[in-house]
Formats: sequence, structure tokens, C-alpha cells
Amino acid sequence: PQIGGEATLEDFSGELPALGLNLTAGRGALAALPDGTATITASANTGGEGALKVDGSLSLYGQEQPLKLHITGSNVLVANIPEIRAVADADLHFSLDATAMTLTGTVNVPEADLDLERLERGTSTSDDVVVLDPVEAGSAPSSPLQMDLAIRLGDKVRMSGFGLKGTLAGQMQVVSRPGREMTANGQLEVGGRYKAYGQDLTITRGQLLWNHGVVSDPRIAIRAEREIGAVTAGIEVSGRAMQPRVEVWSTPSMSQS
Repeated sequence: PQIGGEATLEDFSGELPALGLNLTAGRGALAALPDGTATITASANTGGEGALKVDGSLSLYGQEQPLKLHITGSNVLVANIPEIRAVADADLHFSLDATAMTLTGTVNVPEADLDLERLERGTSTSDDVVVLDPVEAGSAPSSPLQMDLAIRLGDKVRMSGFGLKGTLAGQMQVVSRPGREMTANGQLEVGGRYKAYGQDLTITRGQLLWNHGVVSDPRIAIRAEREIGAVTAGIEVSGRAMQPRVEVWSTPSMSQS
């Protein structure tokens, strides 16, 4: 738009296939201001109860941070794929400068369903995909995204797979810097039931702990047990997620077998 003018977009739609989302009832506006900046407002429904809203500013003359966005939403569907379906409340700030992108804020996840086995397998490349310019391992540039997010999981976050059927709750701070592995600080509580050695065990204690370590390798403290007559038996999992230690125990004490 010209200075003082406004460009609007009404009732647009779109897709985010990687997250399984369909954008509907979209609205957006870009208004140019005399100081060489422009205000941005937009909103769209992603398929859930709430809408995702964006407010921000765009510099037309290359200021230090040419793009600033405030992203908010309540009860927004943020993922709807076989691996995960999640609803979130978001309050995020995104900025872009000449060298990096920065994302900060809070994401509350009151409700989610995670399929751990699908997440472990990941997404395979289709047979008809042809790689024209393969990148050698270790030579790819790191992401320019700097991220510092507080993530809170509510009491309706469920997970299943690998014999586990349970819940996750708690809070963690996730930090990402260009060229470094993503780290976290915080604690998640695990509850539910776990099948092991042909038995259905109840999780009586479950914790995933991060102390500014790699997000994919938390410390584990999980106990699952079952009462069989006068005997209580179960398993104890400790150590790191990448190299867990599993011990079988019983009260009164019995042999490992």
C-alpha cells in the first residue's frame, strides 16, 4: 500500500500439511505509516475452537529489526497429525533482523495426544522424491532461530506407545541457539500404566528432569509396580534417557528372575 493506505485480505484459506492444519476464515491487513513502517494484523482459524492472531510491525526501510510480531491465541489447534494432536494457548513474540530470528514467550498445552511410536519412527521420505543436490552430513548451516520458550503441559496431555499409556504434566523452559543443540530446564511428571514382562504395571512415580541439558536426553526417575497377593513387584528406571538403567525389584525381596 501507499503511505497512509491499507491493503486488506478477507476470508482467505490455506494449508500447513506438516502440521495437518487447514487455515480458514483468515483476515489480514497491512497499513503503511508516514514514518516508513507498516502495521500488520491477521487472524485465522486452524481447525479448533480458537483462532490464531498476529499483530506487529514491518519496517519498509531496513531498521534494526525489520519485522516484529506478537502471536496470540487461546484453544488453538497447533498440530493434527498421526504423531500428535495438540491444542495450545500461545503468547509469543517473534522478531527478525539481518542475522537471526528470535522467538520468545509462553505456550500452554492444556490438551494433547502423542503417539510415541510414530514420533520415534519420524516421517520417511516418499519413494518418488529425488534429491538433486544432497548435502553432506555436518555441512548444513545451522538454523538462524534463537528460541526461549516456557512450555506448560496441562492435565489432559496423554501419550501412548512402547507399552506406556499415560499422561504428562509440568513445565519446562526450552532454549535454542544457532549452532547449538536445543536445551531445557524443568520437570515433567509421568503418570499412567506401563506393560512390562507381560504384566500391566501402575506408574507410582514418574519424572523427566532437565537441568539446562540437551532436550532429548533428560534424567529419568520412573517406578512402576504391581501387587500380586502379598508381594509388590515392579521396575525402576533411572539414569539418562539415552542410556537408561532398568532394575526389577520386589517387596519382600525375591530373585531377579
